Amino acid sequence: MLPWILRHTAIPLWALYERSAYLRIAARLERGSRMSSDERQAQQLARLQALLEHAWKTVPFYAERFRSCGFEPGDLRHLEDLARLPILTKHEVRNETERLVSSAYPRAALIRNSTSGSTGMLGSCAPSPTRTLRG
Repeated sequence: MLPWILRHTAIPLWALYERSAYLRIAARLERGSRMSSDERQAQQLARLQALLEHAWKTVPFYAERFRSCGFEPGDLRHLEDLARLPILTKHEVRNETERLVSSAYPRAALIRNSTSGSTGMLGSCAPSPTRTLRG
């Protein structure tokens, strides 16, 4: 009985109080668990197409990268089509940091994070403030 009470009252109320994404994510996972494999793959492909479209329109690095290999986001019809895209390397992430930031976000709103990574070389990224998880 206690697990049910926690799952259906205490945890959702706490998530609302903290303004956590927990409830939204839990609902999405619940819907996903009821999908067929084909439905799930179609949804994943649609989301991936939207992500690539966003990157193509708003991220200078990806716009150039896609053009250089003759790829447009509309070309993605199957997951196998991803093989046409070159892999993003650590070297590119370190050296192209500013060109990897989407113009859809005001730079002043981004929270820059740094890491020394496993190589000991400094790295930097600026996740969207709306996607930053609170700890």
